[in-house]
Amino acid sequence: RTVEIPVYLDAASGKTVTASWVTLPWTATQGVDYTPAWNVVTFAPGQTVAHIPVTIHGDQIGEGDEILFVWVVQPTNAVVGGFGGIGVAAISDDD
Repeated sequence: RTVEIPVYLDAASGKTVTASWVTLPWTATQGVDYTPAWNVVTFAPGQTVAHIPVTIHGDQIGEGDEILFVWVVQPTNAVVGGFGGIGVAAISDDD
């Protein structure tokens, strides 16, 4: 299934804002727990929330919750804030 990870601007811009993003593993395994991905996220003028799609793979292994990172870099018409553009996504164990 695909989940949509929200990305926020702290204020609306009058210009289109773009930034590159990439998924990175921590306790989640690329290719096993999720499909590694990279692309560009775009905010239309006035928009403050956009979403990054990540495909999550289910399994029948009881392994606890797992974590992956989404790293947002190289913005245009904005500045990356927070924790250097790194967000955390949890994959909840459903087994």
